[in-house]
Amino acid sequence: MNWIDSNHFDVTKIAEEVGMGFDTLKAPVAITKEVWLTCVEWTDDDSERQDYQEQDARLWDVVFTCGGTLQIKIAEFSKAGRHNYNIECVPRDGRSINAVTVHLTARPQPLGSTTWLIIDLAGSS
Repeated sequence: MNWIDSNHFDVTKIAEEVGMGFDTLKAPVAITKEVWLTCVEWTDDDSERQDYQEQDARLWDVVFTCGGTLQIKIAEFSKAGRHNYNIECVPRDGRSINAVTVHLTARPQPLGSTTWLIIDLAGSS
């Protein structure tokens, strides 16, 4: 996993492990920087201030939930060109310990010469 550019993080390897809807699309998968900052990034200091979380588990939640819900709604995705879904996530705000609902969307988007499936915060773009 690595940054593709300053705004997109490559999660293709995790998507391949997840399979499900990602197997059907056979496209590389990335999350935006906003999704990384909102739903994934978590440090040891965050665990001390708030609640214990693992950054890898948070990333897995974003990608696994996308793949699972995408598999169920693949026909809808094919027609609409986007897939909306939600995850529950503890905000990284220095005080929260309870998860909140975060609305995400996955859509095809060209990055360079390749079309990626980009996971972003719903309402972004």
